[in-house]
Amino acid sequence: MQKSTKTKPKNILIIDDDAICAKVLGSFLTNMGYSNSIVASTGNDALKLMSTKDFALVFLDLHLSDMSGIDFCHYYKKNCLHKNTPIICCSSSLVFITEKDLAKTCIEAGMDDFLHKPVSAEKLKEIIERWLPKRTFKTS
Repeated sequence: MQKSTKTKPKNILIIDDDAICAKVLGSFLTNMGYSNSIVASTGNDALKLMSTKDFALVFLDLHLSDMSGIDFCHYYKKNCLHKNTPIICCSSSLVFITEKDLAKTCIEAGMDDFLHKPVSAEKLKEIIERWLPKRTFKTS
């Protein structure tokens, strides 16, 4: 019997207290073949999820109801097991700062990349290709 190669499903965590933004991002991910996205609406809920599940990628809003995305990232990188999970800042927070400066602040805080809202399918695809290398496994 010939073995086939299939792409391994990857859990992706969306941390955003805006249900519409989380739904849009989740829909884009599903359309790209990543139907294993899970949404947490607070930083504390996300930390609980991340202590029980392994995520291949995390999209993190900067402004959560219980903590900032920067505080979340600091805590996660210091205290959690899967410290190498890429964290992508996903925010529209450009009131007092340019996109370039905000991206720099996020990287300095320990995040791995920046995606500006509103999210476009093209930009999301670039992020996915950059941070989720194609991993395959054999099935019989």
